Amino acid sequence: MKTKKKCAICANRFEPTRLDAKYYSNACKQKAYTQREKAELQPKETETVFYMDEYEYLKEFYGCDYEVFDLIFFCFLRRNYSGSGKENRENLINYFNSIWTGNNYEELKGRKAYRSFREKFLEGNFKIF
Repeated sequence: MKTKKKCAICANRFEPTRLDAKYYSNACKQKAYTQREKAELQPKETETVFYMDEYEYLKEFYGCDYEVFDLIFFCFLRRNYSGSGKENRENLINYFNSIWTGNNYEELKGRKAYRSFREKFLEGNFKIF
């Protein structure tokens, strides 16, 4: 008596005709192929990385404490700073000066973009070194 296997697509039990059989039917095999093709065509999400030393440096530079300039808010503002890896600190200060001047940070923190970013941040979707 052959042991039954569970189809990887539809979960139906079947008697395999081969040891390496995974699918209940040809339709299930085709569906698995289509799913793999779609997965390969999906753009890979780039991982966003933030650096604690940049955060500490800017916090000290501006004389802010954690309540005024928390890590999530730093990452929210920092996410649009172009470049890869650690950047020149002078350029980083120029970038933050362009944002820092004349903005109402409580208003920024109330916006949907910040709330969405904060949610993703708290879910652990970003790397911090």
